[in-house]
Order: sequence, then C-alpha cells, then structure tokens
Amino acid sequence: MKSLEKQKIIKTGTGSILMILVITLMIFASEILKEKEIIFPEVAAICVGSFIAPHVVWKSSFIKIVISVTICAILGVGVVKFLPIPQWIRFSIGFMIAQVIFFFSKTGFAPMISAMALPILIQTESPIYILSAILLTLLVMILTFFYQKFVLKEKKETVKVQIPGKEFLKSFIFRSVIVTLVACGGLNTYEKIKFCMAPPLLVAFTEMTTKKNVPALKKPIMTIILFTGCAAIGAVTRYVLSIKSNLPLTISSIVIGIGVILLMKSIKIFIPPAAAMGVLSMLIPEHFVAIYTLDVFLGISIWVGSSLIWKNVFQPKPIKKDMEKATPHQVKKDINTKDEQENINSSTNNNNNSNNSNNNAEQDIIDIDIDIDIDIDIKS
Repeated sequence: MKSLEKQKIIKTGTGSILMILVITLMIFASEILKEKEIIFPEVAAICVGSFIAPHVVWKSSFIKIVISVTICAILGVGVVKFLPIPQWIRFSIGFMIAQVIFFFSKTGFAPMISAMALPILIQTESPIYILSAILLTLLVMILTFFYQKFVLKEKKETVKVQIPGKEFLKSFIFRSVIVTLVACGGLNTYEKIKFCMAPPLLVAFTEMTTKKNVPALKKPIMTIILFTGCAAIGAVTRYVLSIKSNLPLTISSIVIGIGVILLMKSIKIFIPPAAAMGVLSMLIPEHFVAIYTLDVFLGISIWVGSSLIWKNVFQPKPIKKDMEKATPHQVKKDINTKDEQENINSSTNNNNNSNNSNNNAEQDIIDIDIDIDIDIDIKS
C-alpha cells in the first residue's frame, strides 16, 4: 500500500514539476528576449493534458498534434496579415477555419483552435509567435514521451477520433453562430470584454459541444469556478508581484503554475484550458489586468450556458431500448406474451419428463439401450 502511494506521489510530483518548468521557461525566454509573442498560453493546457491528467484527456499522435498546432499558428498570423477586414469578422473566420482543421485532423486535440485564435485576438503578425507555438508544443511532446516511458512506465496509446460528418456540421454551425455573436459584441461594440473570448475558452467550448458526457457539463458551476479561479490566480499574482512589486514575470509564472495545479487538485476537476487562463494573464495589456477575471467569468458563463443548450436541445440523443420507448399497452402485451411463452415451456418440460420416465421403465423391462432425440421447436 505504501509503495503504491509512493509511486502516485512520484508521478504527480514529476508531472507538476514538468508543467511548472515549461511555463517558467517560456516566460523567462519572453522576458530575456523582450518578445511577448513568445508567450503561448495554451502550452499550460497541453501540459495539464500530458502531465497532470494523462489518462483523462488526449490520446493523439504526437506528430499530428505538432503539425496541427503549426498549421493553425501559421494560418492565424496569416488571417491578421492578409485579411484587411474588421477584427470581429476575422476572429469568427479564424475560428471556423480552426474547427475544420480540428475535424480533419482526427486527433480530438482542441487546443489547436487556440493557436489560430490567439494571434487574431492580440493582432500579432510576428513569425516569432509561430516559432514559439511550434517549439513549445514540440518540447511538451518530447517531455511527454519520456514522462510516459520512465515515470508512468507505459506506452503511448494513440486513438483516432472520428466525428460523424453530419454531427460535426450541426455543431460547427451552432458554435460559429454563438462565437460570431459574442465576437461582434466583444470586439466590435465593447472592447473591454474582449477577453470573454479568450482562446482557451473557445477550446473549452469546442470540447463541451463535441464530446459526450463531458465532466465540465456534469458540474457546470464548478467549471465556472475553476476557470474564474485560474484567471484570478493569474491576474492577482501578476498585479501584486510584477506590477506593484516589480518582480520579474518569471517569478509570477512559478506562483501561477503552483496555484493552478493546487486549485485543480482541490476541486478534483481537470480541464486543461482552465490552466491556460492563468498564463494568459501574463500576456494581456496591463490596463486589462484589473477586469480580466470579470471578463473570464462572463466568458465561461456564456460558453458553459451555450454548451448546456447544445446538449439539451441540439445534441443527438442516444437510441433508447425498445422497452423504454414502448407504450404502456405495448409493455402489457409484451408481458402477457412472455407469460404465455413460459407456460408453454413449462408444459413441454413436463411432457418431456413423463416421456423420459416411460422410456426408463421400458429399458428396465426389455433391458436394451434406446437413444431418444427429441427436438421441439416452439414458435410464438
């Protein structure tokens, strides 16, 4: 028993250290090189899915994950650079394109959507962002390989995620309409709430309207608390340590990483995009820090609410058993038929027993062996 507990502590501790290490390295590189575009918040989500909850989230090919993030990052920057249209329309188009890539990738790896949406939201055209997204994702995949081999001591299980075309089209239209409406309000009408469309929230929205029996929708209030809590940890830490105390963002990133992990473990809900909300607080403009948590609360409430509408109104329902769908008259008829069948079987068994007794008596008198094969087919 103690040995199992020790192994669990080693696995959990190693995973947590790896996650904090990756986040800290990213923020440190951003500070040293003075390039904010190096910060790719979704790497925190990938770390949670790889190190904190490796058996819960993605079971996709490492190569496909890196390729998907690469394509989305390039296209995201391309949309900003080559589409001279209002930002809210660009954002909506980028989200739609990312959904299509998500569908054809067959990975179930929704964080690729963030790689597309983030450069559009912060309006960056820098190739540094593309390079950072690729290298950070590749780093996590390499660390995941060694973590699974030497710490978890198990092979990588790869599963191809097939989403039925009609089901995807239906959810694609639903998500696109909701995101377009929110983008119009947040990016075109009232910019102060633009982080209610933070890319990690869109990742969560996609997962909640794609997968069935999503834990996030089983406990919607706790999901809202988790996302809001991670955002609050990030915003408060940056404000207190980096803005007011002038400490490096690298120090803040360590505190944020620890805080996010402890929050997830305390409420026992592991939703990877929530971790990215804490890291995103390091990237947003300083004047947004004070209202960032409120933005995230508003955003996650919208996306969870929309997902619940999808689940209860639009999502295809599983086929129920015939008895569950039967009318009371049909159920009564089925029961009567079943009773009649049992009576017939009972009568038949009695006849068989009588025949067997007579045959045994004849065998005693005549003293010969008789083989009797009786096949009785009863059709009701």
